[in-house]
Order: sequence, then C-alpha cells, then structure tokens
Amino acid sequence: LPINIDTGRVRSIAIEAAQTSRYIFLNKPINVLFFNELKDRRPYLKMRLKAYVMDIRYEFIFKSELTEIVLRELLYEEIITTEDYD
Repeated sequence: LPINIDTGRVRSIAIEAAQTSRYIFLNKPINVLFFNELKDRRPYLKMRLKAYVMDIRYEFIFKSELTEIVLRELLYEEIITTEDYD
C-alpha cells in the first residue's frame, strides 16, 4: 500500500471484510497490522490481517476472499488506484 494511505480507513475496511466472511471464527480477535517495507528504494506499507477461521480447511479460501474484497473496496473508495502499482 502507498506509504501515505489512511491506515484507519484501511483497517476498518479489512475488519469489516473479515467479520462478514462465512469462514470467520468470531470468538477470536481480528487484528490488522501495518509494516514499513522498502522495494526498489520505494517505501510502502504492508498490511497483514490476522483472523481465525472456523476450520483450518478454509484458511486459503478465507485469505483469497479477504484479499479480493479489501482490494476491491480500496479501489472503489479510491483509497488506492491502479497507478499506485505502476
């Protein structure tokens, strides 16, 4: 993610996406973490969403679903643009 992104809004989007997943185990916490990274001398933020699934068999489906939902929402709200990744 771009370094100047609104982490509060991104966190809200990610948590809402997790809470609405049919695979989530809601009795455990949902955490969104941000890390500074550097690639090709360009800083960016890496976001990690930590949540628990009802069954370990759903782990990768859950991860894929959340990635798609969060990216779609970030693009829709114009928090990120495709130009951010050129």
